[in-house]
Amino acid sequence: MGKVLKKLYLFAMTLAFAGIFGLISMRVFPLSLQTKAIVGPLIILHFLVMAVAVLLKKPRWRSLDMTSAALLVAALVVVLPFSFMSTAFGVGDFSSLLITFAENRAGQMFAVGLEGFVPEFLTEALKGIVILIAGFAMVRYVSMGRGTVIVASLALLLLNPLTYFAFRLFVPHPDQLAIQQDVKNLAPNILSKPEAQKNLVIVYLESLERTYADLPISEAAFAPFAKWEDQGLAFKNIQQSKSVFFTAGGLVATQCGVPMLPRGVFNSQKRIRDDLDVIPEETDFLLGATCLGDILTRDGYNASYINGSALTIYSKGAFFKSHNYQRVMGFESYEGHKTETRRNVWGMDDDLLFERVEAELAALASEGKPFLLSTLTLGTHGPTGYPDGTCRDSTFTSNKILNAMECSAGHVRSLVEKIDSLGLSESTIVVLASDHLAYRNSLDDQLMEVKDTRRNYFTVLGADAATNLREGTALDIYPTLLELLGYELEGNRAGLGRSLIGESPTLPESIGADRLEEAIRYNTDLQKAIWNIP
Repeated sequence: MGKVLKKLYLFAMTLAFAGIFGLISMRVFPLSLQTKAIVGPLIILHFLVMAVAVLLKKPRWRSLDMTSAALLVAALVVVLPFSFMSTAFGVGDFSSLLITFAENRAGQMFAVGLEGFVPEFLTEALKGIVILIAGFAMVRYVSMGRGTVIVASLALLLLNPLTYFAFRLFVPHPDQLAIQQDVKNLAPNILSKPEAQKNLVIVYLESLERTYADLPISEAAFAPFAKWEDQGLAFKNIQQSKSVFFTAGGLVATQCGVPMLPRGVFNSQKRIRDDLDVIPEETDFLLGATCLGDILTRDGYNASYINGSALTIYSKGAFFKSHNYQRVMGFESYEGHKTETRRNVWGMDDDLLFERVEAELAALASEGKPFLLSTLTLGTHGPTGYPDGTCRDSTFTSNKILNAMECSAGHVRSLVEKIDSLGLSESTIVVLASDHLAYRNSLDDQLMEVKDTRRNYFTVLGADAATNLREGTALDIYPTLLELLGYELEGNRAGLGRSLIGESPTLPESIGADRLEEAIRYNTDLQKAIWNIP
């Protein structure tokens, strides 16, 4: 009986190792889907043969081989962070990891992780523990176990985002040639400027994608945003670029037409101050890019940005300050933030945010100059949403994401009414836009059912009502905004973007979305250009 139980235990350990190795490798191996489709069945066949052999053969005891054990531990240390990022955010490349650690304070990341991603952390930890136990058992008792563990460990060590990143530093992807001329000329060539300067208000709606309009579970909560699409200029085919999958990436792309690539490989100097939301007078964030704030303030605009969270998260404060926003405020910029009750793990609740946005709107309007006002909400942030105190009467109280969605619409409606009450409607363009597609949240099952057709939200109020179905990304929003304001751009181009109301094809239209991803990812020339690195 004991021998049978031991065989069953080793059979289970072999299958456990195979299953977890498969889960991790499919997430982190930088291989095409076609290659994975070929390699995957071969790996499965190998482990099935091993598992059957365990049941048929007598187990042989061996001492634990330290080489195989060390290789397995090293492989897990390298790949599990990428596996976590892929599970939690849908992207697991090395650039994303670099940006996350370079542009955030450790305490902030830890607090956010405890609040929103405990299940993902525990899942990856459990994977690591189980595959270690299974791997050690295979090395000691299973025929071909030692060799299998060594080969699997070497595969994880050699085929992961870190090694692929190092490879692409020396061997650029051929698709980078497709954007070579754009990289050399990121600044837009402005042929003419508008005679009448309109104000621009941009509301970035955290994780609020237009896919919600097509899901039965969220259609009602999203209805106000769908109505604004009907009333304004609605861009309904804004795809997600993997290089702008996070909030700061979305802000940079829509304001500058470039992705937020990491600077850490070329410049390891510590950038984040310990002084809460105190921004240095001299900032150097993406100085190689010419952005919306640079152009508009040069032409006489006043520019303000209000961030719901701390400005140090992804260095958003340094970004806006570097690109000529005169007033840049975050949660910790306001007096009394330590005792503020209207707050969540990310920062201020949206009701407080919009109070401050409306106050800033009135202040800008009183200055008698055209203005640019940008803000970022928090309420619809995953995984569960953070509805504020004004949302208690919502019809969607059983689901916080839907509750926060409905509540966000109410705050936006109030802001639009404030613009009207100040007599600014005719002279102001209001932009409502996603920062990125939603991460895993309480509606994730429904979103995954339509994963190939998910799109970002981008609607302009104050422009003629129309629907625009052109294929674009967040990179194309920047030149689109400039042309909506009345600027004429050579080639309808700014950064890597093309205006969606111009005649020039966007990069997704001309070279395809997949090639654009490869052209951007690990592009050291683009990285050096946007960070102004010689």
